[in-house]
Amino acid sequence: MTAAPETSVRDRLVAAAAEVFAERGYEGTRVQEIVRRAGLSTGAIYANFRNKAELLFAAIGTVPVNSVFDTVALAGDTAEGLRQAGHDLPRAEHRDRSLLFEALVAARRDPEVAALLRKRLIRFRSRTALVLAAGQRDGSVAPDIDPDAAAEFCQALGMGFLLMEAAALPHADEAEWRHVIDRLVDAISPSGSSDSSAQCDPSDPHDPTKGEP
Repeated sequence: MTAAPETSVRDRLVAAAAEVFAERGYEGTRVQEIVRRAGLSTGAIYANFRNKAELLFAAIGTVPVNSVFDTVALAGDTAEGLRQAGHDLPRAEHRDRSLLFEALVAARRDPEVAALLRKRLIRFRSRTALVLAAGQRDGSVAPDIDPDAAAEFCQALGMGFLLMEAAALPHADEAEWRHVIDRLVDAISPSGSSDSSAQCDPSDPHDPTKGEP
């Protein structure tokens, strides 16, 4: 049986940095704490990263944003994938949101962090726009929706949750949140193509058929 490959020094540093940045913030994080938690020496950091900003950017890379695109791919069509991703927004890991929020705060003071973060966010938005354009080709997204504008809205919605988490704001009732997401996705779907109304719970107060004979 082949032994599992040993975690590289770089990966150990990134994993430790992600934890410490999320807990203590960018300004409050000391390099010594990162190497201590990784079980390494200070020299290991500077052998792999130029500075703390580059380490923060690598730590942000551990946030599983690809799960959004995986959800879309597994759903069968773009609109349904966006629906599922929207339903899942309130359940994202606290550490992931904390890490991204700290990166945004650091970006206001550190031009290098800002430049690195901007590249990542633009890349994410571009990928989202490509997914929406693919949805227009497969017929699950209305042809009159601008993919870039819709991608910007999706990104703004996700980043809004960073602020909510930072302020410890409570989330809406799960059923009510899912209903709002359903309505938003319906709005960008071709008329009559949504499956949400076909799956209404008879006890759901938002069921458009409730009370009909």
